[in-house]
Amino acid sequence: MPNMKCSFARLRGVGEGQLQALAKRLSEVNFVKNPGMQVVGIDREFPQVSFELVVRSEREGRRYDDEEGKLIVEKRYDDRVLFCTFDVKKELIYTPQGRRELGLFTELLKQCGSGGGTEMIELEVDVIGWTREMLKMYDTAQLGLASFEHFFVEPKMIGRFQAKTVDNQLNLDALTSQPGRIKSIRLSFFYEGTRRTAEVRRDGVLSVSSGDEEDLEHFFAEQLRLVQNFVSVPEGD
Repeated sequence: MPNMKCSFARLRGVGEGQLQALAKRLSEVNFVKNPGMQVVGIDREFPQVSFELVVRSEREGRRYDDEEGKLIVEKRYDDRVLFCTFDVKKELIYTPQGRRELGLFTELLKQCGSGGGTEMIELEVDVIGWTREMLKMYDTAQLGLASFEHFFVEPKMIGRFQAKTVDNQLNLDALTSQPGRIKSIRLSFFYEGTRRTAEVRRDGVLSVSSGDEEDLEHFFAEQLRLVQNFVSVPEGD
């Protein structure tokens, strides 16, 4: 099924008063001024800024030259297109890519003048809180998987099966009674005839899928908003 993913982190040290200047400097990032990076698109919806970044790496390639009758070495470029959104009011930064890219984006913000105090901090998602809210929104949600700090469990261990209906609706009380903190959970259900799946990880990763591409965009936007209500910084940070 078509799917979309998002990784989150806390972004500290960027103030709302910096956004205009920061967005302007981001829009000026190019391969000439910033070797290996160029911003090719930016969307300003203060206090939120989204941008598209091309990261270029250089490598040597070989090809056979018919005229010279030998292999010659030439420079080649590999481009990766990355996407980032940061919200200074919610102190969040997120991307469809992974944690390594979040670190890259944070360093780029510093280069564009956000300040030396800018830092990315790992966050935690309240997986149980998200699950409880999902069950209110979609009462037919079925348990797909759940993993804990010390073990992985099959759905049948913490769900309720009915022999003739192949039902695996989640028993939230059973889920919270398992030893060890929950690391991730996946829920699946049908919505207006389309199969949907959503998975949240405690370390700040959201994954959703849908049997319909248009529905996927709506579902992803909904879950992107929802999961932001259940993020926090781990104690001690």
